[in-house]
Amino acid sequence: MLLGSGTAAQSGAKHDEMKLYEAAVRYIIAGEVSYAAECLWRITRRDIHILYSRALCYFAAGHFRECFNLLTEAEARLSPDPASPRCAPDAVLQWEYRSDFHLSPMMEDAPECIKALQILRMKAECSAKLGLDSELNDINAALNCRYRHINNLIGRNG
Repeated sequence: MLLGSGTAAQSGAKHDEMKLYEAAVRYIIAGEVSYAAECLWRITRRDIHILYSRALCYFAAGHFRECFNLLTEAEARLSPDPASPRCAPDAVLQWEYRSDFHLSPMMEDAPECIKALQILRMKAECSAKLGLDSELNDINAALNCRYRHINNLIGRNG
């Protein structure tokens, strides 16, 4: 065995997994969830963005318990306090609070605060579908009741 070849193999495997993830994101954006899943389930790492994207596939397929479980695992991998201040202008944040557009792929390099928001917003949707009202209320409180789609979910479930 050549000296250092193990490291090269590991680096190559990580590069291949990055390419698989990039392909999965493109498939999710195109609405080809089963193709995205084919790519995502070939990745061995259980990083936050991969778990979230797998959960997104389950969500799209209507398997909310599996989605919820993956989101819970992804949430546990976040840093203890991901609530770094938001940098977006207030007008953009106000749009976000009113928007129903939140089920998008997670970028690997996204700030922790955005990862946490994506996880919690989809987890709120799953909680509503699964009838987990206390979980839904906890998520809403954690997000300061700012997100219209979560408030609407509580109104439908409550």
